[in-house]
Amino acid sequence: MVCLRADESDIAPLVETALGAARRELAVIEGTEELLELRDTDGHVLTFGTMDAFGRNAAGELTVLDWKTGAERDHREQAAAYALLAMDAAGENEANAVFCYLDQGTTKAERFTRTQAEKIVMPILERAETKAEPPAINPYCGWCARRPSCPAWTTPALSAVGAIDPELAALFAGGLDKIATDPERAGKFLSAWRAAEAVVEDSGIAAAVKSTLTAGEFVPGWKLQARKGRQSIEAGEYLRILPKLGDAAAKFIKVEAGPFLKWWRSQHKDAPPPLNISTAEGTTALVPITPGAPGSEE
Repeated sequence: MVCLRADESDIAPLVETALGAARRELAVIEGTEELLELRDTDGHVLTFGTMDAFGRNAAGELTVLDWKTGAERDHREQAAAYALLAMDAAGENEANAVFCYLDQGTTKAERFTRTQAEKIVMPILERAETKAEPPAINPYCGWCARRPSCPAWTTPALSAVGAIDPELAALFAGGLDKIATDPERAGKFLSAWRAAEAVVEDSGIAAAVKSTLTAGEFVPGWKLQARKGRQSIEAGEYLRILPKLGDAAAKFIKVEAGPFLKWWRSQHKDAPPPLNISTAEGTTALVPITPGAPGSEE
């Protein structure tokens, strides 16, 4: 049975756009999905960021490439931060920051000197350090090293956990780093957090907020975002044009091994299927133990 995976076919054009941008902007790729940190003279982390890709352009210039989905908006502060991170890691004083907007197929690029980047980034970090203004959730929280202890994030999280177990809320107030280093506390805390998530998910609150926004009413902190419907091709339709595609047909399909093997065994019993079946590398997942289930006593 041929299974056309709609989720993969949906992202294929975005992947092609991303790869095209990488080919244009980076003649040499030196790193992908790499976490870079900016530290002060005492070694304290000031900020960090995970670079989608970085390396050298055709002129040999240090270049950072970041892929974005959704609508275009001003990412200049983030661009300056990423350029500064790359400069610090490479020991250089100039870098390009290129943002590729996958949905629009467009790019925005800016070149920064170290002085220019620091002029943009350092005041932001200093405001956070001196607490010159109340912390607030914003689009740049993702590259703030202080997010795990920031009241704008920890206060609502503390309230959520407190609704499940006040004792664990007190643990939260002591800092996430202390919980992480104590296996017993970490296990109890994570269980309470998962319980809070489950309670909220089952409450119907998200559906109610969506309904309110759909009706044109305002809900603080939330908005609706239109997404394109997924496209799919019926297997029969695909098989009909298969002769015209030739060898290129393999680019657009992926056969799910499970349903195919179940069908094969029902037809051929123990005979091995006449094709190669690839197996992806396994992963490890964090799974909560249900009380009373095997292993729950350990």
